[in-house]
Amino acid sequence: MSLRPLRACRVPGCPATVDSGFCPAHGGAAASGPWATPSSAAGSRLRGRKWMALRLSVLSHEPTCYLCHAFAHHDDIVDHLIPLAGGGSDDRENLHRCCRPCHRLKTSRESQASRTGASR
Repeated sequence: MSLRPLRACRVPGCPATVDSGFCPAHGGAAASGPWATPSSAAGSRLRGRKWMALRLSVLSHEPTCYLCHAFAHHDDIVDHLIPLAGGGSDDRENLHRCCRPCHRLKTSRESQASRTGASR
């Protein structure tokens, strides 16, 4: 049992109290949002020490941004060629060093393509 005080269900007008979120009667309301279910890649994504070791390996083996070929900078990003949301993975072949300006541009293009339904 949680030590936090009970709160009202997040559905307006519902008299039920819960630790957080929705009451059991409105559990479906939470499941209908865009963040209700994790992406298919969420379970396979590396995290913690394994990800940091892989990230360091990518950054140390690639001296330049794979898009603009600018030399390494301290805040470069390890980018997925095929995004996790698009079926990509954390395999080494799918990861490359990317400078922040190129990463911002690539992410913007991918977001626009997903909004319009166009392929990359």
